[in-house]
Amino acid sequence: MFKGVAEEAALKCLELTAGHMSLHYNSPLGFRHGPKSIINDTTMIITLLSNNDYTRKYELDLLKEMYNENKKKVLVTLDMKNSDEARKNSHYYYTFNNDDNNAEDVFNMFSYIYFAQLFAFYKSKSFGINPDNPCPTGEVNRVVQGVIIYDYKGESQC
Repeated sequence: MFKGVAEEAALKCLELTAGHMSLHYNSPLGFRHGPKSIINDTTMIITLLSNNDYTRKYELDLLKEMYNENKKKVLVTLDMKNSDEARKNSHYYYTFNNDDNNAEDVFNMFSYIYFAQLFAFYKSKSFGINPDNPCPTGEVNRVVQGVIIYDYKGESQC
């Protein structure tokens, strides 16, 4: 559910750290098919848990699996519910709600992206990079440049 949010978070961290961090995003099932192999002792994995009970089962299974593996890493879990299971299988656990939040995930993504923005900001500062101008040489700009916006003339549908 939160793959798009994870992608935006990865892009923001990449931008604000001027490429000092290698960031990836994936779904819980996709992560098991290769990306999991790059975990090492400098890896931080941030999991965005869904409120959808079916999706959440897969997310919690992966979280438990990673927590119990011998590979060294840091597991950070963001959750909109207050879950003892997620908490005990994470090194750092943050919940944005003390109640049993059953809101649709589309509403919960705002808390997750807020966390990502703050994380990117402070990682930038930790590298000694100005988050307002992370790439002073101009390869990456705060406002994308050089893109032409073309008139859209959609195809008519019959």
